[in-house]
Amino acid sequence: MPDLFDLEALRNEHGAVVDYVLGAEPNGGVFAVGYCDHPYQRRMMAYYKMGPGPYYVFYRPYHLCHVEAMDAIAAAYLDGRCLLQPRAGFRTDVYAYAKRDLQAGEVLDGIGGYTCYGLIENVAEQAAAPGLPMCLAEDVTLKRPVRKDDKILLADVAYDASRLDFDLYHRAQAAAETRAAPTSG
Repeated sequence: MPDLFDLEALRNEHGAVVDYVLGAEPNGGVFAVGYCDHPYQRRMMAYYKMGPGPYYVFYRPYHLCHVEAMDAIAAAYLDGRCLLQPRAGFRTDVYAYAKRDLQAGEVLDGIGGYTCYGLIENVAEQAAAPGLPMCLAEDVTLKRPVRKDDKILLADVAYDASRLDFDLYHRAQAAAETRAAPTSG
């Protein structure tokens, strides 16, 4: 891959990076590029024909959200296990953007709907004007018009803060911030 991308420069400049590919075929696959410089792990990766490293590509040609989500929910409810715990706090989130010009009073229809789409962004950049997380962009009413391709802000929608999804989202955020806080001593 060094002839395609300077992964070392990307890693040095940005640290961890989350990205995606639109229009990739076959559709629905998931990939990750990982870095490992541990000598034993590199020997094992070479043994499994993953290349010399230190960068490794992991690919799964399918992504079964409807099964994987239920598995994660069952693990949390039945076993008290968290499968996707943001141990370093929330770093990125997917925020809602208008698919078309939207009018005040319109009700957003969420993921896969006709009113909004999601784009991933760094959470740290949301402090001044928090965006509406895509996972909360269903059955909320716009308080003002939003132009096509503009971000929908949390302040742009009327919602019940005690609604289960909003409550769980804010509790998860608070828990992640607590875990990510440095300890003294």
